Amino acid sequence: MKTVSNAYFAAFYQSCLDLGADKAEMQALVPGGEQTLGSSNIRYPAACVVELLNKAESLLTNQAIGMKVGKNLRPSDFLDVGHAITFSKNLRQSIAINIRYQPLTQQFGRSSLRVQDGSAWLHWHISDEPEDCRQITESIIASHTQFGRWLIWEYDKAIQGVYFRHKKPSYAEEYEAFFGCPIYYEQDFDAMVFDEAALSQELPQANEKMLKEVCARLDIAMLKLDAEGALSHRLSQLVEIILPRGEFEINKVADYLGVSERSLRRRLDKEGTTYRKIIAETRQRLCERYMRREDMSLKQIANRLSYSEQSAFTRAFRTWNNLSPSKYAKSQGLNIPRDEPEPEVMEATS
Repeated sequence: MKTVSNAYFAAFYQSCLDLGADKAEMQALVPGGEQTLGSSNIRYPAACVVELLNKAESLLTNQAIGMKVGKNLRPSDFLDVGHAITFSKNLRQSIAINIRYQPLTQQFGRSSLRVQDGSAWLHWHISDEPEDCRQITESIIASHTQFGRWLIWEYDKAIQGVYFRHKKPSYAEEYEAFFGCPIYYEQDFDAMVFDEAALSQELPQANEKMLKEVCARLDIAMLKLDAEGALSHRLSQLVEIILPRGEFEINKVADYLGVSERSLRRRLDKEGTTYRKIIAETRQRLCERYMRREDMSLKQIANRLSYSEQSAFTRAFRTWNNLSPSKYAKSQGLNIPRDEPEPEVMEATS
């Protein structure tokens, strides 16, 4: 079952009230009653957010409710995920963090970032039919836009375009007033597009030390969230944490999970995968993340991924992307720092 965090649900609930929805009507849609709001241990079915928006729309005869709720969301509504976004060094890193920890906040769908021809495309992927998820999609795209403006302290920052899968609604002029850019309907995808240069803009509240502390808590929270999920998924999350430390031998990982190595291999086989495959997939995912940070050289990335030699890293990268790491970085517009040249060793002569 897809779920949302308590804080995420509460933010939608409060926003609907702020927009004028009847409190008694809204309270009736809170699973377990209003007293459950604020309990971090409780997650709500994602469908409950849709019910909230539908009810608010009918009560307020306001079909733009999704976008208006999205405009009201702030990073603080996302607790530690919001803190990590705020502490990021630039917009690129904040987007990567949101994508990484998105399941902690909501499980409607996932975001992804694509850079092409000087533009950054922030996509929203959701499997529901366009008209069925119109309000959720509006809230996500609106919150992405508002977050970006809030993070860089440019509240009227223009974007290049917005793309929606759903049909043009009767309240389209409200989109235009908020986004301030061309809007395209009945497209093959949902996305917002903006200037690639904004990705590298430094954020005024960046704090590397606090970011590391918050991300450490989020990594643990992700493991707990997946505790009831497939072992292979839990394992990939664990490997993601321990791989940079070089402690990814299968016997050590089995100890972390409290199972024998034999049992671990057998259970992975039942799920149609292997430990070797999980290592490769995790390395690929981490590599993409590290490259998009733009603060690590290729040699540093190879070391972080626990490759014993740079050549082994390059071979693996080619299998993932059919390009060398440097050519891939260029194709994506990534500015990867150059490796520092190793000092020459002068041999003494007698």
